[in-house]
Amino acid sequence: MSTNKPARFDALLPLVSGSTLAGAMSAISIFSVPVLLEAAISPPQLYRGFVTLFHLGHHICPGTAVLTFVLYSRAAWKRYSTNRSWTLLAIAGVATVSIVPFTLLFMMSTNEALFDLEKESQSATFAGSLESGNELVHRWSRMHLMRSMFPMLGAALGAAAVLSE
Repeated sequence: MSTNKPARFDALLPLVSGSTLAGAMSAISIFSVPVLLEAAISPPQLYRGFVTLFHLGHHICPGTAVLTFVLYSRAAWKRYSTNRSWTLLAIAGVATVSIVPFTLLFMMSTNEALFDLEKESQSATFAGSLESGNELVHRWSRMHLMRSMFPMLGAALGAAAVLSE
Protein backbone atom coordinates (compact mmCIF):
# COMPACT_ATOMS: atom_id res chain seq x y z
CA MET A 1 0.00 0.00 0.00
CA SER A 2 1.38 3.38 -1.03
CA THR A 3 1.64 6.30 1.35
CA ASN A 4 1.07 8.94 -1.32
CA LYS A 5 -0.30 11.59 1.05
CA PRO A 6 -1.25 14.27 -1.52
CA ALA A 7 -3.27 11.72 -3.53
CA ARG A 8 -4.96 10.46 -0.39
CA PHE A 9 -5.68 14.02 0.73
CA ASP A 10 -7.37 14.83 -2.58
CA ALA A 11 -9.66 11.83 -2.11
CA LEU A 12 -10.26 12.60 1.58
CA LEU A 13 -11.85 15.99 0.90
CA PRO A 14 -14.85 14.59 -1.00
CA LEU A 15 -15.03 11.64 1.41
CA VAL A 16 -15.47 14.00 4.36
CA SER A 17 -17.89 16.21 2.43
CA GLY A 18 -20.00 13.25 1.27
CA SER A 19 -20.01 11.62 4.70
CA THR A 20 -21.13 14.86 6.30
CA LEU A 21 -23.87 15.22 3.69
CA ALA A 22 -25.09 11.65 4.26
CA GLY A 23 -25.21 12.19 8.01
CA ALA A 24 -26.98 15.53 7.77
CA MET A 25 -29.56 14.21 5.33
CA SER A 26 -30.31 11.05 7.28
CA ALA A 27 -30.57 13.06 10.52
CA ILE A 28 -33.47 15.00 9.03
CA SER A 29 -35.51 11.81 8.63
CA ILE A 30 -34.26 10.08 11.77
CA PHE A 31 -34.41 12.98 14.24
CA SER A 32 -36.05 16.13 12.88
CA VAL A 33 -39.15 14.74 11.17
CA PRO A 34 -40.21 12.59 14.16
CA VAL A 35 -39.94 15.67 16.41
CA LEU A 36 -41.99 17.68 13.91
CA LEU A 37 -44.65 14.97 13.74
CA GLU A 38 -44.81 14.70 17.52
CA ALA A 39 -44.84 18.45 18.21
CA ALA A 40 -47.32 19.66 15.58
CA ILE A 41 -50.78 20.13 17.05
CA SER A 42 -52.47 21.51 13.93
CA PRO A 43 -52.14 21.09 10.15
CA PRO A 44 -50.89 24.68 9.62
CA GLN A 45 -48.19 24.13 12.24
CA LEU A 46 -47.18 20.80 10.68
CA TYR A 47 -46.97 22.17 7.15
CA ARG A 48 -45.16 25.35 8.22
CA GLY A 49 -42.64 23.25 10.15
CA PHE A 50 -42.13 20.95 7.18
CA VAL A 51 -41.61 23.83 4.74
CA THR A 52 -39.09 25.43 7.12
CA LEU A 53 -37.22 22.13 7.53
CA PHE A 54 -37.31 21.52 3.78
CA HIS A 55 -35.87 24.94 2.95
CA LEU A 56 -33.04 24.54 5.46
CA GLY A 57 -32.02 21.28 3.79
CA HIS A 58 -32.64 22.61 0.29
CA HIS A 59 -30.21 25.49 0.83
CA ILE A 60 -27.40 23.15 1.88
CA CYS A 61 -27.79 19.60 0.55
CA PRO A 62 -27.97 19.92 -3.27
CA GLY A 63 -25.04 22.35 -3.35
CA THR A 64 -23.00 20.10 -1.07
CA ALA A 65 -23.79 17.13 -3.33
CA VAL A 66 -22.60 19.04 -6.41
CA LEU A 67 -19.47 20.25 -4.60
CA THR A 68 -18.74 16.69 -3.46
CA PHE A 69 -19.22 15.44 -7.03
CA VAL A 70 -16.73 18.05 -8.29
CA LEU A 71 -14.21 17.08 -5.60
CA TYR A 72 -14.56 13.36 -6.38
CA SER A 73 -14.24 14.13 -10.10
CA ARG A 74 -11.08 16.15 -9.50
CA ALA A 75 -9.56 13.36 -7.41
CA ALA A 76 -10.57 10.77 -10.03
CA TRP A 77 -9.06 12.87 -12.81
CA LYS A 78 -5.77 13.24 -10.89
CA ARG A 79 -5.59 9.47 -10.46
CA TYR A 80 -6.59 8.82 -14.07
CA SER A 81 -3.94 11.22 -15.39
CA THR A 82 -1.26 9.36 -13.43
CA ASN A 83 -2.46 5.88 -14.47
CA ARG A 84 -3.81 4.99 -11.05
CA SER A 85 -7.15 3.46 -10.10
CA TRP A 86 -9.84 6.13 -10.43
CA THR A 87 -13.18 4.44 -11.13
CA LEU A 88 -14.32 4.12 -7.49
CA LEU A 89 -13.88 7.86 -7.04
CA ALA A 90 -15.84 8.62 -10.21
CA ILE A 91 -18.67 6.30 -9.19
CA ALA A 92 -18.66 7.82 -5.68
CA GLY A 93 -19.16 11.26 -7.20
CA VAL A 94 -22.02 10.10 -9.40
CA ALA A 95 -23.66 8.28 -6.48
CA THR A 96 -23.49 11.40 -4.32
CA VAL A 97 -24.96 13.80 -6.87
CA SER A 98 -27.73 11.29 -7.65
CA ILE A 99 -29.81 12.93 -4.92
CA VAL A 100 -30.80 15.52 -7.54
CA PRO A 101 -32.37 13.23 -10.16
CA PHE A 102 -33.90 11.09 -7.38
CA THR A 103 -35.63 14.19 -6.07
CA LEU A 104 -36.89 15.21 -9.49
CA LEU A 105 -38.11 11.73 -10.42
CA PHE A 106 -39.55 10.42 -7.17
CA MET A 107 -40.09 13.20 -4.65
CA MET A 108 -41.24 16.25 -6.58
CA SER A 109 -44.94 15.42 -6.47
CA THR A 110 -44.83 14.90 -2.70
CA ASN A 111 -42.84 18.11 -2.23
CA GLU A 112 -45.35 20.07 -4.30
CA ALA A 113 -48.30 18.54 -2.44
CA LEU A 114 -46.80 19.57 0.90
CA PHE A 115 -46.04 23.11 -0.33
CA ASP A 116 -49.59 23.46 -1.67
CA LEU A 117 -51.05 22.21 1.61
CA GLU A 118 -48.92 24.68 3.56
CA LYS A 119 -50.38 27.55 1.51
CA GLU A 120 -53.92 26.18 1.75
CA SER A 121 -53.62 25.62 5.50
CA GLN A 122 -53.27 29.39 6.02
CA SER A 123 -56.88 29.84 4.89
CA ALA A 124 -59.63 30.04 7.50
CA THR A 125 -61.62 27.50 5.47
CA PHE A 126 -58.89 24.83 5.39
CA ALA A 127 -60.38 21.45 6.31
CA GLY A 128 -57.33 19.17 6.14
CA SER A 129 -56.65 16.78 8.98
CA LEU A 130 -53.49 16.45 11.02
CA GLU A 131 -53.57 12.68 10.44
CA SER A 132 -53.43 12.99 6.64
CA GLY A 133 -50.69 15.61 6.98
CA ASN A 134 -48.68 13.31 9.22
CA GLU A 135 -49.00 10.51 6.67
CA LEU A 136 -47.75 12.73 3.85
CA VAL A 137 -44.80 14.07 5.87
CA HIS A 138 -43.94 10.51 6.96
CA ARG A 139 -44.00 9.41 3.30
CA TRP A 140 -41.67 12.27 2.40
CA SER A 141 -39.38 11.29 5.28
CA ARG A 142 -39.08 7.69 4.06
CA MET A 143 -38.20 8.85 0.55
CA HIS A 144 -35.72 11.36 1.97
CA LEU A 145 -34.05 8.62 4.00
CA MET A 146 -33.73 6.54 0.82
CA ARG A 147 -32.27 9.59 -0.92
CA SER A 148 -29.67 9.98 1.83
CA MET A 149 -28.32 6.54 0.94
CA PHE A 150 -26.80 7.94 -2.28
CA PRO A 151 -24.16 10.08 -0.53
CA MET A 152 -23.72 7.27 1.99
CA LEU A 153 -22.90 4.89 -0.88
CA GLY A 154 -20.61 7.56 -2.32
CA ALA A 155 -18.79 7.83 1.01
CA ALA A 156 -18.36 4.05 1.22
CA LEU A 157 -16.95 3.94 -2.31
CA GLY A 158 -14.74 6.93 -1.55
CA ALA A 159 -13.42 5.22 1.57
CA ALA A 160 -12.67 2.08 -0.44
CA ALA A 161 -10.79 4.21 -2.97
CA VAL A 162 -8.75 5.93 -0.26
CA LEU A 163 -7.90 2.65 1.45
CA SER A 164 -6.90 1.00 -1.82
CA GLU A 165 -4.39 3.73 -2.66
